[in-house]
Amino acid sequence: MQRVNETAKSASQGQAPLWRRVLLARATSNLDLKRAELASAEARLIGPDSSRATSSGVAGCCVEVRSPVNTQILRELQESEKVVLAGSPLFEIGDPADIEIMINLLSSDAVRLEPGTDATLEGTGLSKPLQARVRRIEPAGFTKVSALGVEEPRVRTYLDLALPSGPSSARLGHEYRVFARITV
Repeated sequence: MQRVNETAKSASQGQAPLWRRVLLARATSNLDLKRAELASAEARLIGPDSSRATSSGVAGCCVEVRSPVNTQILRELQESEKVVLAGSPLFEIGDPADIEIMINLLSSDAVRLEPGTDATLEGTGLSKPLQARVRRIEPAGFTKVSALGVEEPRVRTYLDLALPSGPSSARLGHEYRVFARITV
C-alpha cells in the first residue's frame, strides 16, 4: 500500500514513472492518428459543394478556373477530363502581341554575342524577313544531341522583334519555327 501511495504522490508531483509516461504518450499518439483517419474519411465522403453553381448553371459539376492576367490560351496541357492535383498546370497562357523569340545557339557562337546585337528572322513563311535584337543570353548551357548523334553544347538566347506591332509579326505565334541570322 505504501508503494501505491508513493506512486500516486510522485505522479501528482509531475514525476510519473517512465512506463506511465510512455503509455500516455502512446495513447495520445493513437488518438491523434484515429482523429486524422476520421478527418480523411470524412473528406472522401464529402462531394463538391452543391450550393455553389458554376457559370454553366449546373451545381457541383465543374470548377471555374480564372486566369491571373487578361491573355489568351496558347496551349491546353490537360486535354481530357480527369482529376488534377491543386496547382497542376492546365493551360499555357500569354499575350500573342508580346512575342519573345527563343533560339538555341551553339555555345561557341553564343560567346561572340552581346545583348543588343542585331538579328534577322527568316524562314517564317512571310514575304520578307523580320528584324530583331538580342535581349538576353542565358548564363548556363545544356547539351543537345544532333540528328547525327553528336552531343553539342547549346545556349538559349532570347530575341525581341524590332517592330513587334507590325502586321507581319502578328502572324507569328507560340512555338513557331524561325531561322535567325545574327550579325556578329
